[in-house]
Amino acid sequence: MNNELIDISLSITPDLVKWPDSFGYNTAPMLKIGGDIEANVTKIEMDVHFGTHVDAPLHFLENGEDMSTMPLSKLVGKCFVKDCKTASVISKELASSIPEDAQKVLFKTTNSLLWSNPNHGFKEKFVALDKHGAKILADRNVDLIGVDYLSIQGFFEHNDTHRNLLLQKVVLLEGINLTNVDEGWYELYCLPLKLDKIEAAPCRAILKNI
Repeated sequence: MNNELIDISLSITPDLVKWPDSFGYNTAPMLKIGGDIEANVTKIEMDVHFGTHVDAPLHFLENGEDMSTMPLSKLVGKCFVKDCKTASVISKELASSIPEDAQKVLFKTTNSLLWSNPNHGFKEKFVALDKHGAKILADRNVDLIGVDYLSIQGFFEHNDTHRNLLLQKVVLLEGINLTNVDEGWYELYCLPLKLDKIEAAPCRAILKNI
């Protein structure tokens, strides 16, 4: 059995594409080795929705759960990757086509091709999950949905997709790169920072062949 680990996270750099009006990511040295200084210490500033990240219900729900209370069982486990490379939208038909026992689903679209150049300009017309597909997944008790661009819903869409999924406490994993991943079953390890009273957090997301 091939137990290869596949990193589906984006490397964080100041030049990585970001959502319009996002703060993005910056670093600044606090200490730098030299003279009497024996260690490097760096300060980072970033939008918690930058790069590969997880959204908690608090993102769109005033009294929703934050990142510190997210159940680990929703972040680790058996996961199905659905290949949608020919689709312009992740529709209810595509959502209905995933295996009935899939609780965690990642959608691979043409968005992943964009990550060959992580500094590409933001694409307004990326492939996203529509509200009808989102309802299908929520009704089937899917507990995690991952997408290969910066938002689960389209740039020009209202926030219904986000809000309805978060109301059902579905974990949203955004900004993953599925270029080197084929359709099928994997083990997902998705561990965001445990940030108290914060609505999202950067994470490292990894797939393991099973």
